[in-house]
Amino acid sequence: MATKQDDVPRLRIVPDSLTVFVNDRKVLLTQVEFDLLLFLCSTPNQLHSTQTLLNDVWQYPRGTGDTALVRNHVRNLRRKLESDPERPEIIQSRHGRGYTVRAQVEIEPDA
Repeated sequence: MATKQDDVPRLRIVPDSLTVFVNDRKVLLTQVEFDLLLFLCSTPNQLHSTQTLLNDVWQYPRGTGDTALVRNHVRNLRRKLESDPERPEIIQSRHGRGYTVRAQVEIEPDA
């Protein structure tokens, strides 16, 4: 019988090359997509509000920034990472609360 850990996708992040592997599939991301994913993966399974992402990823002052910016970049990430972007397994959202990453995350140290 498979364990719960076996059901979770594997994300391997290589900061030096802005490269991400989903299981064994290589995914190339833009700088902004990479920064967003790296931030989310720094604390997987923790919810990050849209405002927190605007502040910490895009460096907007508190209370500013457009939430549509976050939604659009999350949608783009899902299109690249997810096997079915309409039913995301990796980048999950909790309505009104934020986004979280559900994956086994490995971030390679900088060379």
